[in-house]
Amino acid sequence: MFSMFSRPTEHIFDHTFQMSAALASGDAAHSDSILTLRLRRFVFAVVSLPLCAFISCVIISLCKDFEEVNRTHCKVYNFLPSISSSIGNNSPQTYIWRLGVAFHLTPRLILAFSYYGWYRKLDHNRWRYDSSYRRLCKCSLVFHIAEIACLAGLTFVSSSENFSIHEKSFIGFAICSWLYMVTTCMLFRMQKTKWLSTTRLKCWILSVFCMAVLGISYTYWRHNAYCEPYVYSMFALFEYITVLCNMAFHTTAAWDFKDYAVLVSSTKGLPGVEELL
Repeated sequence: MFSMFSRPTEHIFDHTFQMSAALASGDAAHSDSILTLRLRRFVFAVVSLPLCAFISCVIISLCKDFEEVNRTHCKVYNFLPSISSSIGNNSPQTYIWRLGVAFHLTPRLILAFSYYGWYRKLDHNRWRYDSSYRRLCKCSLVFHIAEIACLAGLTFVSSSENFSIHEKSFIGFAICSWLYMVTTCMLFRMQKTKWLSTTRLKCWILSVFCMAVLGISYTYWRHNAYCEPYVYSMFALFEYITVLCNMAFHTTAAWDFKDYAVLVSSTKGLPGVEELL
């Protein structure tokens, strides 16, 4: 399914998606595939890695390092640790989070390029004749990849190791995540096909995400300005909501790609495919 394509690229994308859909539904038993993985299960597995790691890190931090992870420069009482404190300063939390994200990153790139090809298939005529539609699809892909890169940055460079890089990676993650959600919602609303049932859900998740980001900004400012008890815990809670919204948004791919599969198969019969090696 994921191969190096030469001429004519648009036709091959359509052919490949039809082939993967047929395999997912069991209509292509004659295909020379040696591995077929339904994208729906693939998405659930990909998203569950950082989700389980995140929940584990927060619970372990609260049980094992409560005083340390809730300590701030204000020296006031808090009951919830920030994500940075939960994943970056203590073991085994650091290793759990990094392992979860490490196994998560490459499959996310597969999903990013899958969406790019899927948009081409959904509205082939618009793709061919509407340059603004093509640009929006490409922007969505760029924002998706940038979000993944920022996630890698904030994961593998902890706040205690290099606060500046970690902070910039987190800000970049939030901005790129928001831009990706916005462009995705725009692309889905442009489609006329009735079965795009996740459009409303994506827009709702985006709304919650935006409100949570505003909550992060306000509580972070208030914590540093007034050093009040519990404010940093509210900041942490809004952080949790943004991360969970991000995961929920990407989980909707399970319904978008419910009839597709990731496959490893012979290139025979697929026109214009060039072997990588």
